Amino acid sequence: MLITVILGGLAAAGATWAEPWVKQGLEGMLMAEQRMTPAELRLFTLLVCLFGAAVLSWLIGNGGAVSLTFGALLGVFIPRALNGYGGQRRH
Repeated sequence: MLITVILGGLAAAGATWAEPWVKQGLEGMLMAEQRMTPAELRLFTLLVCLFGAAVLSWLIGNGGAVSLTFGALLGVFIPRALNGYGGQRRH
């Protein structure tokens, strides 16, 4: 279960890093005529990363949707909370 939480967190944290590659892949495919908004692209990238983490978790044999989602929640929330806390601390 812990490995699944970690995979979810890594997927969510890595979604920002993977966004340019997902955008490039979408532009090269059928999406050339229809563009995604930045929010839709971020969400799609997060879902792609979560799907990859779910497949990896399944292959390891330690899959769990709740723990994967909880890890993703932490992966999205913690960096923003730390940035917010660091911003408040400087003032």
